[in-house]
Amino acid sequence: MTPQPPMTPQMPMTPQMPTIRLLLVHSPLVGPASWDLIAPLLAEPGREVTIPDLTSTVAAGPPWCSRQAETDRPRRRGPARGAGRA
Repeated sequence: MTPQPPMTPQMPMTPQMPTIRLLLVHSPLVGPASWDLIAPLLAEPGREVTIPDLTSTVAAGPPWCSRQAETDRPRRRGPARGAGRA
């Protein structure tokens, strides 16, 4: 038996950065335009920035939270972390 050389891990030919997805949720009282100044600063290569418009969920009346959570469901993929701003 001929000894085999040790296996070395091969790096992919075209490495890809993981995409970071940012979901910016606005206060229902001010609307999505409240993120207009910061969103372009956060959107850089490797980042996907989404700002759902939740104003219609407030106009429809209660229950607000469950309707707002459903508004952005199609865009959510993978693990999520939360942060907020008032």
